[in-house]
Parts: sequence; C-alpha cells; structure tokens
Amino acid sequence: MITLLLSLTASFALDGQVAIETGVFDVGGRELASIAGPGGLTSGGLRFAVAANDHLSVVAGWHYGSRGAIVDVPDSMVFTAAFRAHEVSVGAQVDVDPTDVVSPYLLVEALALPGTVLFDGDSRRADNATQDKRSGFTGGGAALIGCDVHAKQGGASFAPAAFLEVGYAYAAPLALGDYGKIPVHGVIARLGAGVRF
Repeated sequence: MITLLLSLTASFALDGQVAIETGVFDVGGRELASIAGPGGLTSGGLRFAVAANDHLSVVAGWHYGSRGAIVDVPDSMVFTAAFRAHEVSVGAQVDVDPTDVVSPYLLVEALALPGTVLFDGDSRRADNATQDKRSGFTGGGAALIGCDVHAKQGGASFAPAAFLEVGYAYAAPLALGDYGKIPVHGVIARLGAGVRF
C-alpha cells in the first residue's frame, strides 16, 4: 500500500515527523480474490501523531487503497471489478530503547474501514446498465513492530528519517449486502521516509 504518513514523536526532543510511506495489506482472502484478483491491497494516505513523552506517541492516520481485475464468467459475460477501501486508524506508538539514530517501536492501532466493491460490464462507457456497486463498513485493530532510522538533529530544526514496520491487522468481515462478506485480516507492512522536526 502506498501511504503518505505524518507522525509526531518526542524522542530526542523531536516533536514531530512527516513522511511518505508505501505498503501493502494482505486482505480479502478467496472472497476478494474472486472479485478483484489475487494480491494485497496497496494504499496511500496520511498519518498524524502527538508525543506524550520521550517514548510514547498518540497516532492517527488515514489510508486509501484499491485493486481490480477483469473477470471472465464462462458462458456469461466479461466485466471489470474493483475493490476500494479507506482505512482510518488511531493508536499508540511506544519507542523501545531508542538511540540517537535508531528507534525500534511497537505500534498498536484501532481501525475503521469503509469499503466498496464496483462492477462494470463496459468500462469504456461512463454510464451503462451493467454498472453496480456495494459498500460496507467494519472495524478492528492492528499491531506492528517497526524501526525508525534518523539523522542526528544537532542544532537543526529538521532531521531526515526512514522507517519500516510489519504486523498483523484484524477486523470484522466487511458486509456488502447481497454480494456477501469479505474477510478483513492479514499481514500489513509499511515502508516510509520523511523529516522529523
């Protein structure tokens, strides 16, 4: 999932961080693969955090992701299908034994995830009778471990930083009316780079 990320942390007198992130959420299982093809959900978005002390930050974020496929139903029709989702998160990040340049951390988040499945029998036309969509909403949580690597701030107001985090997310199935439910759980990974301030 490609993700723009803003996080505020207090380690080493730094009050915040702005970063660009890319990542993937391995979500949907066979149910989503049958609609929008195999693979994870790539996304992009923003994340904000406020430092509570030198080791703890309160984090809030938003991500948007989508994936799609051309579906061929034997003896029936060929249509385009897509899955789109927003992910809103609020949580806490705890730095573990940080140094001047490296800060391992644990991130725990609560998640809200509205999602939509779209179908189109003729994607060349903006409006046709074969277009259809179903939307739903679900919530859950995620736990990730990560490592932030940053330059020493010194006397400067800003310092470049990069991070990698990997974990697992779980939410209740996403109900999509008569199209059934999509499971929302799987491995989540994010990679980012930005500026601490």
